[in-house]
Amino acid sequence: MYVHMITKRADNEINKVIHKSGIPQDEIIAIKNIKCHIPPFAYGHEWFSKTITTKKDYANWQKWVKEKNILLMDSR
Repeated sequence: MYVHMITKRADNEINKVIHKSGIPQDEIIAIKNIKCHIPPFAYGHEWFSKTITTKKDYANWQKWVKEKNILLMDSR
């Protein structure tokens, strides 16, 4: 329950920052939704990630992949 609560709070904060950036909500694509990372034995030291892009950038990626015939990979 703890992880769910802090993950939801972190997602809300991340969404506030996205909203403040001026990107319209209907232009955002979540590549990877919010994820909570908790290092072993590090209670209270969580960090959160959320990978997003915009529809315009996604279209640019698609165009680049088709032109270069090379897939883009997540290097993490």
